[in-house]
Amino acid sequence: MAIDRDKLFDAVIDMMHDQGNNVFCLGWDGNYPGGSGANYVTEWNGLYFITSSDYDPEGPFSSVEETLESDCFGGPTSQPELWSSVLSEAELKEIALRYVSEDGDEVCINDERFVLRNGVLLTIEN
Repeated sequence: MAIDRDKLFDAVIDMMHDQGNNVFCLGWDGNYPGGSGANYVTEWNGLYFITSSDYDPEGPFSSVEETLESDCFGGPTSQPELWSSVLSEAELKEIALRYVSEDGDEVCINDERFVLRNGVLLTIEN
């Protein structure tokens, strides 16, 4: 009996999502149809995997930091949003600097808005 590798891989991805923990997400919105998406890092049994709306799945990796070296986490990007349950705000701000490049660019980190001013991310007051 031949093994359908695609079905097997899909089943493993489904199991990983059911049992794993979403530990990082990069979302973006290009303000046009098909211009939005997200990349996710999921921890499952001590290993880290990348899934995405736009890229092929990758992994396993040994750490969140290792996953963030993947090409799918390059930058800059339109209207970036970052979320993490394991990385500190300082770490997320450092990562966010990949996705904003000009003064006035904004990024959302864990539902808080920041603006780039002179190379530093500052909180946007409501």
